[in-house]
Amino acid sequence: DLLQLEPPSLALLTLCVMNKTISFLKFLVGWPLGILAIIFLAKLILPQFSLIQNKIVNVNLLLIGISLILFVLYYFLRCLAWQKILQFKGHKLTLMKTAYLWEFSEFKRYVPGNVLSFLSRVSLFENEGIDKKLVGLALLDEIQLIIISCSLISVFCLPLILSSGESASLLKEMQ
Repeated sequence: DLLQLEPPSLALLTLCVMNKTISFLKFLVGWPLGILAIIFLAKLILPQFSLIQNKIVNVNLLLIGISLILFVLYYFLRCLAWQKILQFKGHKLTLMKTAYLWEFSEFKRYVPGNVLSFLSRVSLFENEGIDKKLVGLALLDEIQLIIISCSLISVFCLPLILSSGESASLLKEMQ
């Protein structure tokens, strides 16, 4: 019985060839996009390298630590907001899955054009069974939340900007 194996079906072979072709095409598209992103960043950084080098030599570790903590908090809150938006629209994904899909689509933002992050987000969440139209509406909800959040934070920063005291001189030093 073990020696009598059936030959693979044509559908299975076709599926296998398609998967390898798609994987190869992703590789072919991914590398040039990655190289373009590196060129884009190099063109942005190289003209200002002497200024950047001076800032790196005189680094403020406290500010870097605070920045990292605030970035992790920002990342967590954005992922949580995206998960809650999807939950509100009737789709339940784990926070880890939502964070992975959200961050993967955000990485594509750094390819010039910025449209890829939105298209990628729609595609990735569609693979999880969430309708394209719903993801598009969720993107609009997210944009509204970001605008409201930035506005609220800006209101709290007004005293720093409007004052001419110690905080204003600290801001000027940081620039």
